Amino acid sequence: MVLTSTYTCATPTTATSNIITVQINSVLVPSVGIVANPSGAICAGTNVTFTASPTNGGTTPAYQWTVNGGNVGGNSATYSSTTLANGDVVAVTLTSSEGCANPTTATSNTITTTVNPVLVPSVTIADNPTGQLCGGIPITFTATPVNPGNNPTYQWQVNGTNVGASAPTYTYNSPADNDVVTVILTSNATCVNPATATSNSITLDILPAVVPTISFTANQAMPVCDNAAITYTATITGGGANPAYQWYVNGVAAPGATTPTFNNPATNNDVITVELTSDAQCANPTTATSVPFTVQAQPFLTPAVSIVSNTTGTICAGQSVTFTATPTNGGANPSYQWYVDGTAVGTNSDTYITTSILPGEVVECVMTSNYPCLITPTANSNLITLQINPPITVSITAVPDVICAYETAVLTATAQGGDGGPYNYSWDNGDSGSTILVSPDFTQGYTVTATDQCGSTPATATSTITVKITPVADFSFAPDSGLTTLDDIYFNNNSFNAAWWTWYFGDGDVLDTTDMPSHNYTFPNVYEVKLVVTSADGCEDSTTVKINIRDESLFYIPNAFTPDANGLNELFRVYTWNIDVPIELVIYDRLGVEVYNSTTDNPNGGVYWTGQKHNQGDLLPDGVYVYYLYINAPYLDKMQRLTRGTVTLIR
Repeated sequence: MVLTSTYTCATPTTATSNIITVQINSVLVPSVGIVANPSGAICAGTNVTFTASPTNGGTTPAYQWTVNGGNVGGNSATYSSTTLANGDVVAVTLTSSEGCANPTTATSNTITTTVNPVLVPSVTIADNPTGQLCGGIPITFTATPVNPGNNPTYQWQVNGTNVGASAPTYTYNSPADNDVVTVILTSNATCVNPATATSNSITLDILPAVVPTISFTANQAMPVCDNAAITYTATITGGGANPAYQWYVNGVAAPGATTPTFNNPATNNDVITVELTSDAQCANPTTATSVPFTVQAQPFLTPAVSIVSNTTGTICAGQSVTFTATPTNGGANPSYQWYVDGTAVGTNSDTYITTSILPGEVVECVMTSNYPCLITPTANSNLITLQINPPITVSITAVPDVICAYETAVLTATAQGGDGGPYNYSWDNGDSGSTILVSPDFTQGYTVTATDQCGSTPATATSTITVKITPVADFSFAPDSGLTTLDDIYFNNNSFNAAWWTWYFGDGDVLDTTDMPSHNYTFPNVYEVKLVVTSADGCEDSTTVKINIRDESLFYIPNAFTPDANGLNELFRVYTWNIDVPIELVIYDRLGVEVYNSTTDNPNGGVYWTGQKHNQGDLLPDGVYVYYLYINAPYLDKMQRLTRGTVTLIR
């Protein structure tokens, strides 16, 4: 607005006011709608929450809930209840807090509840067949449910363990005594609570199945003799109070054989069986048949025995003979008694071995059979008589039977008897043949053993060769070394058992028959001295010894020489006196190399060294050389080293 002032001093005289903008609200019509959670049909006791959704209610709307027109609940946009009944009508009245509300209240839509009652399921079971049953009979159990719904499930249990399928029936094919059968029903009916129910339990009363059996024994062990009386006795199990029996022979029922025992004569290969019919409760099957029994019957027999020997005709005295018995109908273990000329011999064996059968003796065997069905138990064999060669004898002829030591005697053995020869002769000294030569040095017996080709008992004989007292020749001499033609040699007679002595000195001198002679040799040489001694019994012995007689001889070997061409002491040589046997001189240098050998380096003879290697060419260097001096003594049959030393070569 504009104000014009009338104040005298007003300046300006007009003023404009502030501006006010006026807001004009339109008139609002409140409304309200409700929903239920859960919606639709419910079970009795279900908590249902109703929620109001206002329109134009303002910031602080007020609510009044009603059930069937009666106020319920509080001033809240929700209302909950667990006590609703089927057909109850729920609504709410909204009072809007809007300033321009017109009208100020609004009533919601109504919800009519559908409430179903709560159902409790249950189930019972029955068995068919029922009561006390025999084992092995299947039982079918049937469930009768209450409030099962249109698609219930079933869980059958035996002793708390799940079995079977989800079905209102269960067939138990192998029931056992005291098994407990139940079923658990799970209902799918609306408003069921609880959802599962367990049935009554059925405890089974199962009698064990009885399987009848039958067996039997015979009162005699097999085999038996033909037509022997045999009693068979049956043993049963599960037969009940009044079992029935039927015996069969070869599959044919024996007339009147309806008791636990059955008497029947033995016939070989008869087959015996018995059948049991049981009246025991729960017997399954009701009949049982025994294992077939085959009769072993043997005929009555007569035993026999025959004997043979491993040799026929004539045998050697002392030869081993084996008699063998062959039984007929002897049984599994027959016994034997051998006889020679009626006298019991040998052991209980089917063979008899002897080396003492005499000419004309009769051998027989009596066999006792252990076959069970005998007409007579014993049998006598045929008789055997053998022809026997006479025993071997042997004798020895000795020519001569008295000798001196080492002389030869001829021993000849002569055998007779046995198979008549030819004979084999074996001597205890290892020789063989009927005649041997022996040369003992002491009195000795010789034993020969004669055998024939037949194998008769060998015969032996002994002959003694007497050896007369025999002397032993032995001597020594002195001196026994360094002998020369100047020595008198004294001979010491060491012989024994000698009565006479004869000495041969080997130089053609006269014989000497004294006990302890001496002798002097005129010429150097190797002489064979022989002593022949004779005992008082005329036996001789001799011994020979070689004696080397040398002439008195000397040699000299210098220890240095000077091959310097001055004509003095030019050669190294050995100087000898009265030595006429070949001399060999060998020289070696300090390295052991041979530089001179008189047998090869002096083809024209002479034992000397020039100081040259093998006495040829240039002189060897000064120094010490080693020499070996040998004497080639034919009478010693060898090379004998005399000495060894050194020589110094000086120029």
